[in-house]
Amino acid sequence: MSLEIPEHSAAISENLKICREKLSILKSQIEERKEKLKTAKEYFVLLEKSENFLKESNRALLEWSSKIPSISNVQEAEKLKSEIEMVKFQIKNLLIF
Repeated sequence: MSLEIPEHSAAISENLKICREKLSILKSQIEERKEKLKTAKEYFVLLEKSENFLKESNRALLEWSSKIPSISNVQEAEKLKSEIEMVKFQIKNLLIF
């Protein structure tokens, strides 16, 4: 019986080594997947922000284009121009990361 212990001990040691290697590979794969998920989440957040930005931009353009025919004096034109410039400034600040 005492002769079997070293024999099994070597097999157990080899199996432990294999298990540790597999565990190491698994941990590495988990970290890689976490990074990919993090990147995917950032992508979809930016995509949603972009879609909202486009919707708001289109809404503003339509609103401004509907105001243009009704402008009857310089003050109204300046007011619309100021509004457009303000939004343009906000857009410029949004595009800077």
